[in-house]
Amino acid sequence: MKKFVYDQHGFFLVEQLLSLSITSILALAFAALLQMLPHYQVNPNLLSQHEVETLATRLQQEAGLADGLWVENNQLNLMVDGSVISYALSNGRISRRVNGSGGEIALYGASGFFVAAGSNQSAHLSITGHDGVTHGIYLINFTRREMDE
Repeated sequence: MKKFVYDQHGFFLVEQLLSLSITSILALAFAALLQMLPHYQVNPNLLSQHEVETLATRLQQEAGLADGLWVENNQLNLMVDGSVISYALSNGRISRRVNGSGGEIALYGASGFFVAAGSNQSAHLSITGHDGVTHGIYLINFTRREMDE
């Protein structure tokens, strides 16, 4: 009677087919991800309308809570609960500072930021992106005393 001795120095055909199929599935998944990549790439130098709308919503919320609103040196200042929140352009970004400290980035990709004070605690902000497109935000501050009346 003859005994079969298996040589342990290589892969069997089934093992090779299994590894080949797993490798091909991973390669197909990676290729599909590469095709979707251009849809998700973000250029930090360009302002999107969604980013400006998000900033406008945040500014409106803070202006609604503010006890006062004023413009100084092309910088928007809001007095909220005894703290001064300021927005200004710095190195292509609009930064938010509280009491002169911190430096939270409120918006990337801005090449211009102009703030004009209006009457009755209002302000108009013009934000220009690196692509030359200008976005406008209009803020109105109703002080808490006016809201209670």
